[in-house]
Amino acid sequence: MSLYKRGSVYWLNATIDGRRYQVSTDCTGKEAAEKWAAGWRVQRALSKVDLADRPKYTVGELLDQLKTRWQLDEKATKQNLSLLKKAKEDFGTKMADELTAKDLERYALRRKKQKYANATTNRIFQCIRRAFNLAGVTWPDFDLLDEKDNVREGVFKREEMQKVLNNLADDGLRDFVAFAYATGMRKGEASVLRWSFLQGDSIIVPAGVCKNRTPHRIPVAGPLVQILERRKTARCFESAGTTRLSEYIFHRGDGLPVGDFKKSWRTACTKAGCGNRIFHDLRRTACSDMIDAGVPQSTIMSISGHKTIEVFLRYALSNDESRADALEKTAKYRANG
Repeated sequence: MSLYKRGSVYWLNATIDGRRYQVSTDCTGKEAAEKWAAGWRVQRALSKVDLADRPKYTVGELLDQLKTRWQLDEKATKQNLSLLKKAKEDFGTKMADELTAKDLERYALRRKKQKYANATTNRIFQCIRRAFNLAGVTWPDFDLLDEKDNVREGVFKREEMQKVLNNLADDGLRDFVAFAYATGMRKGEASVLRWSFLQGDSIIVPAGVCKNRTPHRIPVAGPLVQILERRKTARCFESAGTTRLSEYIFHRGDGLPVGDFKKSWRTACTKAGCGNRIFHDLRRTACSDMIDAGVPQSTIMSISGHKTIEVFLRYALSNDESRADALEKTAKYRANG
């Protein structure tokens, strides 16, 4: 038996009956750790120490299991796979049962120093926690980071959005962005929309595709009519000298779901003079514009797929002009009352 230091805490390394055990002493001082180890050896001799075997997995192995599950549930979206990749890069070699709250705290602090928002770090933690829960491995006693400063304010003005669309490739990407701008649909959901979801004059988004696991219906109306007509025309693609039909509504000439286009997006936003906007701002814009247009809240939520009012209100932003207009309308109403 021997002691070794991991971070600021001493651990006991012991080999019993040919099996290796590593146990935290929870002591930061060597003398205290030695006393703890001596007590542990006594308890072990009296068979009062539980050495029941625990499943040994690396975090990476658990994440691989989660990936398989997401593939079965049709939740292996670009966003989810990106989270899996990042989590595996940063924690993959760590033994799952050795992951501690201090490990997670140090990781969060490092990312904060690198200017990452708490929300993005939490998404990584949630991905790992989901993998732990799926495998029945105990998650460390660690609370997610506070996201109260994660203010969502990015919205596009109509003229800005038109400039962005004009600077995107007309190979399916422009229609994809226009669809998200019109409906507020999440990127991961829009990218896997299939023609089989189109039923009559509505797109029925199944629960397995939705982030909140709740299906919702989007009527094919307004700008969606022309968007889908263009997509029907572009449904054919060439593969190995054979003309095929894509099962996906949005593809870029290869029949596959729209993939990563961060560079194209940044370039289009820069040329449009929109600054550092993100794709998710389209969702905020759609909700905000529908509110300003007088669309009932319940109807907006049914289109955007928001399940709770608390989450919806974080996206339901009105611009200064609409708020000023609201005050003027209220004053006129009271004056005429």
